[in-house]
Amino acid sequence: MKIKQTLLICLALAAGKTAFAQAPVANFGSDVTSGCAPLTVSFIDSSLNTPLAWDWDFGDGNISPLQNPVNTYASTGTYSVMLIATNGSGSDTLYVASYITVTAPAAANAGADQIICSGSNASLNGSVTGGSTTGVWTTSGTGTFNDSSLLNAVYTPSPTDTTFGTVTLMLTSTNNGPCPASADTMIVTISPTAIPGTPAPISGPSSPCIGTTQTYSIAAVAGATSY
Repeated sequence: MKIKQTLLICLALAAGKTAFAQAPVANFGSDVTSGCAPLTVSFIDSSLNTPLAWDWDFGDGNISPLQNPVNTYASTGTYSVMLIATNGSGSDTLYVASYITVTAPAAANAGADQIICSGSNASLNGSVTGGSTTGVWTTSGTGTFNDSSLLNAVYTPSPTDTTFGTVTLMLTSTNNGPCPASADTMIVTISPTAIPGTPAPISGPSSPCIGTTQTYSIAAVAGATSY
């Protein structure tokens, strides 16, 4: 009986030694592989043969010795990731090129507020930068755009807009990829067209002589642009 127990113990020790004698096979995954900057990624070690040490290189200048590290990518771009898994029997390296893709968020700019006269249109000058270069216009009023998908669209106020006196136009980014949309607003103020006042009498000679030059004048008229 004692010989049998001793044999079983030896076999168990030999089996444990054999399992530990294998070098790791490096492998990993992550919760995400793409997203909007800044992008936080949780890496998960799935290496075989019980590694005892880990050396991570995230491709952005950051490294970690943790088994399951977290890294935040602050800048846009594509990043390769490397893991070296080590135990007492050796090490193994896994390098995955272009593993993480980080996209820039869009930034919409509707442009400056405008003041237009009643009966006129508003020529817009919006822009979208960053992860998108396209956008769409919407209005708080009831007017119309010649093409709401143009960044330099033209807005025609409705009679209701004109009566109200102001309208808010919003430019929202489109084709944003993994990032949220960006929006910005501008205000168009619609000023009523001025009606010139009654002109004052003209001053000057009433019976000039033929061949002479005379000067006539009139007081400025409120709202008049020409005489």
